[in-house]
Amino acid sequence: MARGVRLALRWLARIGLGVLAAVLVVLAAALIVIHTDWGRDKVRAQVEASLRDVLPGGAKIGKLEGSVLGTLIVRDVELDSLAHRPLVRVGALRVSAAIWPLVSKTVRVESIVVEDVALDPSAGPLVPPRPDDDTPPPAWRVELPHIELHRAAVDLGDPSLAVRALELAAGVTIVGRDITAHAWLDTGWGDKHVTGVVTAQITNGAIRVPAAVLALDAAGGRARIAAHDVTVDVVKPRGTVVVSAPAKVIDVWWPAASQVAALGAPLGDAVVRVALGDDAADATKIGLVGAVGTTKLAATLHAALATLTARGVIALRDVALAPITRGSLHGTGALLVGVDASLAHVTATLAILPRLIADPDPAALDRAAKALAAAAPGAPLGPGAPLGPGAPGARDLAGPRG
Repeated sequence: MARGVRLALRWLARIGLGVLAAVLVVLAAALIVIHTDWGRDKVRAQVEASLRDVLPGGAKIGKLEGSVLGTLIVRDVELDSLAHRPLVRVGALRVSAAIWPLVSKTVRVESIVVEDVALDPSAGPLVPPRPDDDTPPPAWRVELPHIELHRAAVDLGDPSLAVRALELAAGVTIVGRDITAHAWLDTGWGDKHVTGVVTAQITNGAIRVPAAVLALDAAGGRARIAAHDVTVDVVKPRGTVVVSAPAKVIDVWWPAASQVAALGAPLGDAVVRVALGDDAADATKIGLVGAVGTTKLAATLHAALATLTARGVIALRDVALAPITRGSLHGTGALLVGVDASLAHVTATLAILPRLIADPDPAALDRAAKALAAAAPGAPLGPGAPLGPGAPGARDLAGPRG
């Protein structure tokens, strides 16, 4: 009995070794073939055919170089839109992949370097829209720890908006449909320049940005935008964003800001903190505090982004009154503005408090904003509304007077 088991195991071992030897011979032959010009051209044609199954507009690959055991170089890649126009052109794509992790259903691409990329969004979409996919997520894990993008350009149809010399370094991990990524970027267009770092996660379809910092350079100055724990949701975004920007940079990045200076109030350096939080079932609470030049501001808005409507209160302190009142009042004071806005209309009630000497009470500001948000949709905000001149609560919002 024992002898029979040993013989069976011996025969199984021989069969296993024979299969392994056959597999190695096939792999060796495949590796030899792919390292010849004839073999690489065959692989190139097969890859093009596979891409056409995924991209109806078609795709072209100029040439394959290198080795699948080291770095494989794909040159002159073109991905065409549904209109059969070039949407993406890539000068060279260098890929270095690890083979053994495939055994554990892990695709690990050690390095991806993309060079000389041109993107033309006007060419149209790459693939047709698809209905929601109910298929179960794949069991594979994809690791892309080192991605580089060099000399990428995006043509947006307007030379002043064309993105030039985009440089990107990133890392991505994909498990099923969940994605974790981090990236550094450096780019610019016109006389503007942007650098930044960002980390992002996509889990069960929800997009979260744990941290992001952007530097926007223009006119010899730099603005900074920092985001913390932001949930990207078109209906109920959440998180905190802080913006710090010199006046000269604001003027370049947001030309409409020059209208403020046209009123006689010079544009100043700005530091603003915006907090997005849960409100009612269909609304987001937006809290804002900061300063623009010598003017301090605070606001509480209740926004329903699904319907693009918002109601709330904006308070500004240390405002130069003469430009706003056309000379009726001089010196500095405070403005309280009740806002009711939608795509169809914007209504505001303005209260001027010339002798405001204290910061607006945040609790009172929030109470007034909630009262305004609870009013009938589209109701006019005239005298007698929560922030109308002489309205109850205006004194609370203003704080103690001198």
